[in-house]
Amino acid sequence: MAIATLAFCLCLASPNLLDNGGFELAPTPGSAPDGWNTWAPAGVTIVQDETVARSGRASLRLEVAAGTEIQWYQAHRPVQPIRRGATYTFSAWIRTRDARDGSGAYLSLNAYDGNGTRIGVFDSERKVTGTSDWVRVTTTAAV
Repeated sequence: MAIATLAFCLCLASPNLLDNGGFELAPTPGSAPDGWNTWAPAGVTIVQDETVARSGRASLRLEVAAGTEIQWYQAHRPVQPIRRGATYTFSAWIRTRDARDGSGAYLSLNAYDGNGTRIGVFDSERKVTGTSDWVRVTTTAAV
């Protein structure tokens, strides 16, 4: 089993543009945080976790059961409005336990045009694997 816990911020200069980036709000304990969409196959749990937090009272727990197929497991949300030509920095504090196989835990900022066509992918250079205390991971995109 592998677990990654996350806390996010999408920032332009200094304001946080990512609503519920600390995963504090969820309709019920143990559910996906408000405003966040998740994608994962059977054997993967992606939920708000009030038992682990770097700051505040919650984090996002992405837990992968042993034997689950290696894929991209996602928690994602749209961020609007985005200014064309602006530079955005996306950061998260990631904590892992037994993250192995595949790329590990990392950030991927995907930019789409008004028609829904992906026009850019900006992955963090750092991939967190193994067992790690909280590590800040960032990626920057000019869109």
